[in-house]
Formats: sequence, C-alpha cells, structure tokens
Amino acid sequence: MNSKSKQFREDIKQIFLNSSHYVENSGNKFKYTFPKDIQFNETMQISMPSIHVYNCVDNVNSSYGNNTFDLYFPSGNTEIKLSYTIPDGYYTISDMNTCITNFMLESKLYLDSAIDSGSATTFIYLSTNDTQYGSVIVFSPVPTSLGTSYIMPANAGFTLPTTSRTPRIKFCDGLETLLGMNYNSIIPSNNVSTSALTIYSNDTPIISPIDTYVITCNLIHNSFSIPTNLFASIPVASVSFGEMIVKDVYPLWINTMNINTKELILTFLSQDLNNITLRDKEISIVICIKTMVEI
Repeated sequence: MNSKSKQFREDIKQIFLNSSHYVENSGNKFKYTFPKDIQFNETMQISMPSIHVYNCVDNVNSSYGNNTFDLYFPSGNTEIKLSYTIPDGYYTISDMNTCITNFMLESKLYLDSAIDSGSATTFIYLSTNDTQYGSVIVFSPVPTSLGTSYIMPANAGFTLPTTSRTPRIKFCDGLETLLGMNYNSIIPSNNVSTSALTIYSNDTPIISPIDTYVITCNLIHNSFSIPTNLFASIPVASVSFGEMIVKDVYPLWINTMNINTKELILTFLSQDLNNITLRDKEISIVICIKTMVEI
C-alpha cells in the first residue's frame, strides 16, 4: 500500500512595532502582545526584514562613568579646585569645550577684557586636532597683574596668581577615553608658564562609544551565540547622532525556541551587550513569523 509523504507550505505572519510598544521606563525594550497565547517551537522561525530607528544614545552618561572633571585654577600662591558633572547627553568635542567654558564663567574664573566690552578670557580651550585624528587643549597663563588688558569680574572666584600659571584639569577615566586624553593625571603636570601650554591627545578619541545596536528577542535561544537570544545587530557608527538608521534587508530566518507566550519582547543593547537608553522611542520594526503548515 502506497502512502503519500506529507506536504507543507509556509505560513508567514507579519507584525509591526512602533513607539506605542515601548515598555515605559525601560529605556530599551519594546513589547508586542499577541491576541492569545502562542505555542512557539523549534520548527517555527522569526525574522526582522525592516527596522527604522534613530541614532539617539548618549555618549556621556553617569552610567558610563564619563561625565565628570576637576578644574584647578591658579589663585594667589595656590590653586582652587572645583568639580563639575556634565549632564547626560551627546557631546562633540566642541560641546565639551562649551561645558568647560560655561563652568568657568559660572564660577567666576575668568577675566573681562578692558578693550572689548563683553568679551571674557577663560584660559582653557579644547578643540579637535583634525590633522592627527585627535583632540588638543590649550592652557593660557593667568596674568599676575591686570595691566591695561583685563578687568577683574565682580565677585571673582579667584585672586590673581603670584606667579604666572595656567589652569589645569583632570578628566575622569571615561572622559579621558572619550577625548583620547589618557594621561591618568592632572594636565598640564607643570603649569608654571608665561606662555600657552598645548596638550595633545595621546590616544584616539572615542566620541561615540556605541557603534552598534544589538537586539535580543525573548522567543530565541541559540546555544551558538552570546547572548543566546541574539536577534539582530544594527550598525550606527556611520549615522550622525539624531539621524534615522534605515535597514531593510532580505529576511534572515532564525528558529524560535519551545515557549508558550503571548509576548514578543525586543531589547536594545550596545555592542558590549550593556543596556542602553534610547532617547527617541520613535521606531518602525517589521517582524515576520514563519510556520510550516501541512497541506
């Protein structure tokens, strides 16, 4: 007696996730709830043929340990030390310079110009060093007398130094890495000078510590990967902060695991598999689920 072999066809269901699926206060999770419990198994497959998401993760954040610096400003025959915490956000090197400048202005650690009304000198300038793919800081000496060039601001936070010295700065370890200033010490080490001192980065700045979004999915278990629920990776380094990443690809099908659930949960991690916080929750993700159905 002849028997026919079973025949199957692909049954593909498509679901769509957007900002309405964001898990409140999670920072990096999106949850889709199915109308009922679904029994997933290893013969079913899942793919992500399309994702639109913003490059919107901080490069300076308290959780990264890269958001503080100590400022040392000459005053009399000593130095005044003040500490500053940079608010969480995304900063270019120019933005960092603005933080330092504004902190010095707020702390009254500057001199007004006697020639150009409204102009102030803060004696520290941080910028990019494009020719060497790095950063550079110029420390200018604080004068011992005002002469005809400067005016002391009202309620100044310092007194004129007894010898000509520059301000100094100590970045926290994470900020040193971001700026490429891995000196692990106060710079400059010797600030007694009558002329400007220039300090160049001794390493390549890492302005964007997040270069890839790694996405995990609770329906996947792959013993060959770390993490075992790895779903997709989205490069972000080539897209400027605040711009949208668009990835529409031929679907890569991944087997699901044996699980009975009514929830699909996507979690965004860094390339180092650390949790990240997406500032912009506006996303567009298409998920396909494939089942083999007997004809």
